[in-house]
Amino acid sequence: MGLEYNGEERQLLSVFHQFRNDLNIYTEDCDKDKAFYEILFKRLLHGTGVQVSDIFPIGSCGDVETAWMNHQDPCGFYVVDGDIYVIYAPKFSCKNLFVLDSYCIENFVIDANSVSKTAYHLNGAMEDLVQVTGKINFEHAFDAILQPIMDLFFVMSLERKYCNIHELKEYDRFVKKGGIFDVDKVESEMETIKNRLVPHVISSKEYLADLQMLRNLYPYTYDNFLKIISGKDYILPYLRRYICRQMNYKFQIPNESWKYHFAQYCDLDRLEPLKNAIIDRVNTISSRNASLNRINENNI
Repeated sequence: MGLEYNGEERQLLSVFHQFRNDLNIYTEDCDKDKAFYEILFKRLLHGTGVQVSDIFPIGSCGDVETAWMNHQDPCGFYVVDGDIYVIYAPKFSCKNLFVLDSYCIENFVIDANSVSKTAYHLNGAMEDLVQVTGKINFEHAFDAILQPIMDLFFVMSLERKYCNIHELKEYDRFVKKGGIFDVDKVESEMETIKNRLVPHVISSKEYLADLQMLRNLYPYTYDNFLKIISGKDYILPYLRRYICRQMNYKFQIPNESWKYHFAQYCDLDRLEPLKNAIIDRVNTISSRNASLNRINENNI
């Protein structure tokens, strides 16, 4: 059994990698996600002159925020997911703390290009990319689950808003035998949450008005689906099954492997604000260090 570290201890490990980084980037998740983050940030920062060879996942969103507030690394930069708040009350980025504008980091690596190219390479290039892209048919990949899953997340966000409760049940709870999506299970879960809210917390009128407001704010589109639904806990598990079915794969690989492959081929445009924030942070550190060097030279 390997050594286990808490968030603060994992942050201290960055000291031993400082020479490899212009900036120490701290994220959510754990060591098994490290390779995913490193390939994604390597691609994102390519050509910027910023060297970041090691990324440091230090736990939950709370762990990252605690490290940022109480044990901030002077050469650090902290990244957290938007989570359920992205639906009804998005968090704002602060100095050295960047809040993603989608549910989680996995949402940013799922697109038509990354999914088709991953399927193509996992298929050993036995079919050309155009054929694979046609089989995947990404433009319709989520047709069966888009509306019910978005409605589920709307209702979950209302429970978070009014009761400060958010239990993110795994997508697999809403599938039946053979891994087929079961809309009846989703509707049952929505009704359960509604019954906890109405009439004990809010009225039926308030509930329906808030639900309609969210539906107006986030119409049933693929872009909104890929923004407000958990990429890690919902979209990836669904997409894994969908790709295997479309491509007739007989093998299984874990979600961590899928997202690692997606990170190699995804479009990076949506992560442009994150890239710019990292560059700004590196420039700030460089300016600070230059000022300190000048002060030290004057004191000699």
